[in-house]
This record gives sequence, structure tokens and C-alpha cells, in this order.
Amino acid sequence: MGNGYPRVATDDAGEIALIVRRIQDRLGELEAPTGSQLYEALAELRLLVDNLPGQINAALAIEVNTGTVNASGHIIAGGTLWSTYAYNNPVVSSYLAAYINNDGRFGATPSALRLKQDITARTYTLDDVALLQVVNYRLIEAVELHGDDAAFEVGLIGDWMLEAGFPEFVVVNPESGEVITVHYERIALVCVGALQDAKQRIEAIESRLDAAGI
Repeated sequence: MGNGYPRVATDDAGEIALIVRRIQDRLGELEAPTGSQLYEALAELRLLVDNLPGQINAALAIEVNTGTVNASGHIIAGGTLWSTYAYNNPVVSSYLAAYINNDGRFGATPSALRLKQDITARTYTLDDVALLQVVNYRLIEAVELHGDDAAFEVGLIGDWMLEAGFPEFVVVNPESGEVITVHYERIALVCVGALQDAKQRIEAIESRLDAAGI
């Protein structure tokens, strides 16, 4: 920033707030003008500066606990990251699912051929589907917060998925080895494989029936 104000290397919220305070202090020094017109102009400028933090938060439309925004525009959250508008703004078009990487980055899962190597077929069968145990449950934290009013969820148990031989569907903490969650978006692949397996079995039965003249 010119005119004697310090330059900022990043968009860190703390540094922005510091600059705002310095601008406010400078305005305080200038608010002894001669003439009402200059005074009114300075008052309008002060109002704009006072509203700047709120405008910044509204533009970001998120709250980051102990977080910063670096020079590249990346939000680095040292605590909880959440959106204050997500529930009231459903995504209805041109959307894709976002995932979090082990290093904390958010992004889309790659699915283009150009991004993959060592490609081999992976088949699933009807027997594999039979090993998937869908359950109802309530989260412990939800029960602690809401008691008997805590909502029931439906899903899979990651620990059981490992025991059933499906590690590719389970997300494990790389440091502690504890199960975190299940790749629910991949479960449909088991169903695709099961349908293919069923189709092959049906075709084999039909071939035997045709051969027997039935």
C-alpha cells in the first residue's frame, strides 16, 4: 500500500486488521479540517474503513478458527474450518465433490486417464456385496449433545470393512493407524461389479438351458 502505509506480503487477517487500525489512527490525525465539506468526506471514509473487516468476512463467506490466507489465496486453517452459508445455499448445477488430502488440501478426486498409470481390472462379485453390512447408528458426540433427540444415521463401519477384506474403501489415519471413515463414493463400484457378475452367471445359465433344449 502506498502513501506511507506499510505493504503486506500476505492476506493474513491479522495484518489486515493492523492496517485498518493504522488507517483509523491516521484519519484521527486528519479529522481537524477547515470546512464542513472536507469533514464530511473524512467521516464517510472512516465509515468505509470501519466496515472493512465485515466486508472482508462477507467476501470470504467462511470462518476460519486460528487460520490465515496466504499470498496465493489459499486458506490455511489451524483449527476448525466451516461455512456459515452452506446450509442456505444448495449447490444445484456445475458441481463436483470435494475431498480432503492427507496434507489438508481440498480438491476434486482425479478420474481422467491422463492422470493415471498401472491400470488393472478390479472385479467385485455378488459374494462381495453380501459382506457389506449396512447399519443404523448414532454418533457418540451427537448423543452427548442432544441425548435421546440425537438423529440416527445409516452407513458402514470402517473397521468391519477392513475385516471383510476391503481396505480400498477405508480411510485410515497414516500416523495412528486408526480408522477414520469409509469411501462411500466408491461403494457403488462394488454394486457395478456385482451386477456384472450376476449378468455373467445368468448368461451361463441361459447357455446351459439352450444347450439342453429347455
